[in-house]
Formats: sequence, C-alpha cells, structure tokens
Amino acid sequence: MFIKTFKQLCRKDVGMAGGKGASLGEMTRAKMPVPPGFVILAAAFDRFLTQTDLAVEIAAVFKKVNYQDINSVDKNIIKSRRI
Repeated sequence: MFIKTFKQLCRKDVGMAGGKGASLGEMTRAKMPVPPGFVILAAAFDRFLTQTDLAVEIAAVFKKVNYQDINSVDKNIIKSRRI
C-alpha cells in the first residue's frame, strides 16, 4: 500500500515515488545494474502527518515565521522543538 519495489515504478510515478524512485524504476526496467530496492511512497508521509497531527504543528510554526527575516525561521523552529 505504501511501498513499491523499483520493478513496479516508472517515470510516470514521480508524483507518488519522487524523482529518484521513478528514475530507479526506469533504470531497473531498462535492465541497468541497479541493486534491488523499494520506495516508501509519498502517501505514507501524508498519512504520518495526518495521524500524528504533525501537520497542525508545522502550520503553527509557519504562522510565526517572518518571511522577511531569514533568521526568524531558525528562531521559531528551535522554540517549537520538544526535547
């Protein structure tokens, strides 16, 4: 569901497997020497963000960022980290 082997991927799968995953799929299909492997799909990351409410926390940090001040990104990320 959230994993595909290189053999299952092609260039059309960039949206779900990323550029590197799709490229490795293309190389595998072209019989190039690629070690066997797999890709964890973008849908897995989306599910992780949703189920952990991490997307909500990320959005809250972004609201505090002053895009005119590059240092505000670092300051707000450090403040929001939980140790």
